[in-house]
Amino acid sequence: MDSIAEALRLSGNQGADVDSDSLSRWVEVIPGVDLAGLEGNQREQFVRFANAQRCTCGCGYTLAACRVYDSTCEVSMPRVSALLDSVRMRLVGSTAGLRSRPLARLTLVGAGAKLNALSKREPRGAFRAP
Repeated sequence: MDSIAEALRLSGNQGADVDSDSLSRWVEVIPGVDLAGLEGNQREQFVRFANAQRCTCGCGYTLAACRVYDSTCEVSMPRVSALLDSVRMRLVGSTAGLRSRPLARLTLVGAGAKLNALSKREPRGAFRAP
């Protein structure tokens, strides 16, 4: 068991059986947050910060993951809202050093699915017997 899960278990938190992968799971769409009006780079900045900063409610999740796993959290929503306002007002600095979106894994999964679909197709112009 990792140290975060152990700390949660000792504190009596119900999420103690959650592994560190779940605590740091990348979340693209954050429930209750409207990103309309953000430019592409601002959207990327917001999502990266929300997936990098930990919620301070004691759950051990990132802000983004806390919104997914506990949409009633009274700590994460105000922090997410403040982050969103800061990004909108261009007060948030560089994302250098923050965790990046895990694209490689998504690309491989998507590419594998596409290859599987293509391999099951008949070649163009294939002759079919009546």
